[in-house]
Amino acid sequence: MADVKVYTIGCRLNQAEGEILGAILGEQFASSEKIFVINTCAVTKTAVRKSLKIVRRINRVKSPEDKIVITGCLTEASEMERIKNFDLIITQKEKAKLITDFQLTPKNFIGKRARPLVKVADGCVNSCTFCLARVIRGPLVSFSPEKIIKEIEIISKAGCKEVVLTALNLGAYGLDLGISLTKLLRTIPDFDIRLRLSSIEPDMITRELLELFTTKRLCRHLHIPIQSGDDDVLQAMGRKYRTSDIKRIFDMIIKYLPDANIGTDIIVGFPNETEEAFLRTVKLLNELPISYLHIFPYSPRKGTFAYQLYDPISLQVKRERITILKEVSIKKRIEYRKRFLGKKLEAIVESKKLALSDNYLKITLTGNDYRVGDLIEVVLTN
Repeated sequence: MADVKVYTIGCRLNQAEGEILGAILGEQFASSEKIFVINTCAVTKTAVRKSLKIVRRINRVKSPEDKIVITGCLTEASEMERIKNFDLIITQKEKAKLITDFQLTPKNFIGKRARPLVKVADGCVNSCTFCLARVIRGPLVSFSPEKIIKEIEIISKAGCKEVVLTALNLGAYGLDLGISLTKLLRTIPDFDIRLRLSSIEPDMITRELLELFTTKRLCRHLHIPIQSGDDDVLQAMGRKYRTSDIKRIFDMIIKYLPDANIGTDIIVGFPNETEEAFLRTVKLLNELPISYLHIFPYSPRKGTFAYQLYDPISLQVKRERITILKEVSIKKRIEYRKRFLGKKLEAIVESKKLALSDNYLKITLTGNDYRVGDLIEVVLTN
């Protein structure tokens, strides 16, 4: 098996794909070869810059006989022409086919993560005006429950205690198969492994799904990208819900999961986001039971509908709005964490000094007698 080093930029879905592709290429290349795989992202201009930076860095440090493989969403974006030095391109569509055909086995399971990622679907059913990933990845394609269950079983037998189910639009899983994410979760046998959901759209959260969280099997953690707290901005983004829906959904979540850690994504500086619209977003976020924010400046991407709206809001204004929302996020994080001081939590050991609780709290461990991947009980002291 070749020595394959994978560098992934972007979301958990891309991370999951990078790990699978590393296993595939490890078997395809000769054992004497060293392969650098740069699994790129094109969702934002920042992601593009990071991707190009890694390519330049690898070209500086690699030996002449080493090979560079470029893959990911950037291969199908206009900026791909800026990459000159590489040995092989695997386009996003080609990567998706390789991964769809890939069969996880105990032999090719990489097992580098304490919490392995399991890709359950690709593509999307939405038409968000700002999203290039949706354009590149295409319509929803869900993997069969049998394939997913087999992968989780193999991961569990390898000793892992948690898997993260991931997709571009996780909540839409199974719509093309005539099933649902809830049905998939009910179908997965108890392999003595807890399940964590990656990002899930607000309009895909149902009572039936939330009822499954009442057992310890599903981690008390939801990441819900609402993107804005203003109805006009949401409409311009092509989102399928409004602020009244967001409030109703979050009220429903807290009813079933009062201790849930709920995170969200917010885009600032969308072309029609006035100062008043931004302040409505701030107000909504302060009111919602959110524990942390991921904040992104709007990045116009060629190939999306919003690209023709240009980018009228200055970078300085975007930075000012990001600073305000970072303060909201800090306040929310501290408030949520304080609720668990002195309480016992179940956590996965991710390194000798760090663990992650089921409700997504990163915990610094005291002592040295922990093994990566172990499921342990901890008490938060400060």
